[in-house]
Amino acid sequence: MDGRAEPVRPTVMAPLDAMLWRLQRQAPHRTGIAGFAHLDGVVEREDMLAYHRDLVRRHPRLTCRATGHRRPRWQPDPAFSLDRHTTSITLSRDAPPHQLASLTAHLIGTPLPTDAPPWHAYVINQSGEGAGRAVYLFKTAHALADGLRLIELVQGRRPEPGGTASSWQPAPAPVGPRVRAELWARTALQALRAPGNGTPSSGSRHHAFFTFPKERIASAAATAGCSGNHVLLCSVARGVARLDPHGPHQVRGLTVVGDPHLPDARAGNGVTFASVTLPGADQEPRAALRATRAAVEASGGRRPPDVAALAATLAGALPTRAVSAGLDFFVGRHAFMASNVPAGRAPFTVAGRTVLQLFGVAPLFGGALMVTMVSYRDTCHFSLAADPAHVADVDELAEGVRDALSEICA
Repeated sequence: MDGRAEPVRPTVMAPLDAMLWRLQRQAPHRTGIAGFAHLDGVVEREDMLAYHRDLVRRHPRLTCRATGHRRPRWQPDPAFSLDRHTTSITLSRDAPPHQLASLTAHLIGTPLPTDAPPWHAYVINQSGEGAGRAVYLFKTAHALADGLRLIELVQGRRPEPGGTASSWQPAPAPVGPRVRAELWARTALQALRAPGNGTPSSGSRHHAFFTFPKERIASAAATAGCSGNHVLLCSVARGVARLDPHGPHQVRGLTVVGDPHLPDARAGNGVTFASVTLPGADQEPRAALRATRAAVEASGGRRPPDVAALAATLAGALPTRAVSAGLDFFVGRHAFMASNVPAGRAPFTVAGRTVLQLFGVAPLFGGALMVTMVSYRDTCHFSLAADPAHVADVDELAEGVRDALSEICA
């Protein structure tokens, strides 16, 4: 067994982590999360192993597997070996770009084991001019980490006091019990009244990726008195609405609201979901952005009803199929989900190679579309994960979102 600095004690999972793990066991394609980075050169096998030896020393839970069902726990895996969790792949220098993209998408969709620590890391090397290039992919069960924690893990850092997302999301304001009750009632009524998409979800995933200058998003947000998250939500809603020329004037979406402070030391996830009704494509861009801000504030802003915590509490007393059906019902009444993960302006390295671009891929949770924006250095990196049963052409949708960003940030 390599990579472990000290013995790890068995730990009962936090409630939200436990719910996510139970969903992972039932449908592995639903709750995996990944981050991948373009590096400035090829990575030698020994450098990759050295990087991950250090990683598991700093995050010993990576040496644990999940055991139990109704109350799962992290249990040290006596057979843990980095060789089982790290893979090096080499493409020929003449391989076209789409081959690298196809391979990366295939690896993202490959199920993780349920009888071993649920994570795997890949390096895809491609020789070429100079030092060549490489893609580093780290995928894990969502029970181990949410998006913010995944990026921090890969960067080799831990959450700092005060968090890391303050520049992109406004600080939460106190909410009284009456307002809190009204928010819960509104969320429940909207979920019950909203129509479902009517089409069963599939296990397939199609992906699209693009980048956009961070400064343009920050400038548009500042001009409108908004945040980068508002720009993200507004652009995705406009892109979705334009897929159908006779589509709705409003688009319902779920925004992932993350807390830089985990609820307790056991937890890997500190997120919930806010349901927002957003303007479609028929409003002027700046007016749509202001309407988006108002919609987010009406849903609770940075302190929406914690539907994830409620679901995790109820899940402890329900069979997994009932939990999955409830998640399908709630998520399926939204056209998309969106997540915004800040990764900082400072460059960092993986296995001795500088990270040039950084993308995140989040699960659909039974929905149609998930859009993840990772802001790193001076660039926002967008990934779209779509269920082809609901989104016929994810590349066309990505173009629509990018066009909407250009309009909003003009």
